[in-house]
Amino acid sequence: MPEVRKSKLAATALIFDEKFRVLGVSRKDDPSMFGLPGGKVDEGETLEEAIVREVKEETGLELLEFSPFYFREDTDYVAVVFLVTEYRGEIQTEESGVVKWVTFEDLKMGAFSEYNSNLEQYITFMKKVFSSSQNLASRKIGVETKKLYGNCRVYHPDGSLMFLCREKKINWYLKRDLAVIVGNDPISIQLTFEPNGKGAGVTEAEKAYYLAPKKNICVVCGTDNLEELTKHHVVPREYRAHFEEIRKNRSSHDIVVICKDDHARYENTFATPLKKQLAKKYGVRNTSRSEVSKYYKIYNIALMMLDYERISKVPQHKIEKFIVMWRKHFVETMNPNYMPEMWSIYHGITFKQNEPTSWHEFL
Repeated sequence: MPEVRKSKLAATALIFDEKFRVLGVSRKDDPSMFGLPGGKVDEGETLEEAIVREVKEETGLELLEFSPFYFREDTDYVAVVFLVTEYRGEIQTEESGVVKWVTFEDLKMGAFSEYNSNLEQYITFMKKVFSSSQNLASRKIGVETKKLYGNCRVYHPDGSLMFLCREKKINWYLKRDLAVIVGNDPISIQLTFEPNGKGAGVTEAEKAYYLAPKKNICVVCGTDNLEELTKHHVVPREYRAHFEEIRKNRSSHDIVVICKDDHARYENTFATPLKKQLAKKYGVRNTSRSEVSKYYKIYNIALMMLDYERISKVPQHKIEKFIVMWRKHFVETMNPNYMPEMWSIYHGITFKQNEPTSWHEFL
């Protein structure tokens, strides 16, 4: 295994508006010098937790969708830039810095001129890859678009129901003349082209789950206040990112709706301690310990058995038991009384279901 050098971690957010300006935060001692919102990762924090906290403190915005986009490593720090694709809220902060939309020319006048210049060059390259700067722009999300479940229906040309989705996806098909509207309340469309498959699910149980309408309520407490709801990944994303493609493509079963309070309680009280125990058990470097290496993916190095030479050799039944373990952990620690109908701990699992599986087995 390559030598791992201890480094401090920092996280910053790249948020664009429709004019492709960047959200900047000025220095407290000089309101004319701007940088990206963000800061140091505190002890015990993950990179994702740090960037959500820093952006909220410095700008008042709530990050909804973001992913690692760029990083720089020097003698003291590994700085990770997250590209924000969805956020909500209004700019407001009690901190002394000025928050406003700026250009990269403004950023290059600041304290991290070289860093921001390199970032701008990387963005220029990525714009060519995407063919349009619009694909890098951040979306401000309103309350209605916060719904995880839209329950809109998409039908196959032969009339069979393929899957349910949000209105955003319905509009994508309609704008490209790939479907026609066949019903309302909820909006239903029928595809006008022959798709590659017949829709969601392989087994009858899977199809029944994916095609059943779902409620936008917290699975733990039942609140339906959209302002308070967020997504929860029952099997954490930093693990699932390394599963085989077929499992990653069926991840929606393990994305449920939860209120922010219950989400924070689960992550802080139950999930984070388990992740640390798994990291210790399997000798994985964890970002919360300020250990990082260029040989690892910066944003999910807490993965159990992350060593890439070994992960491809992990038996599939072991991966399945790992998935079941996380599902059981969430259910047994949070006692969610409002899980979607037909949601199952053993969804998509092939090993014998009477085999005992507990998170203690992995520790």
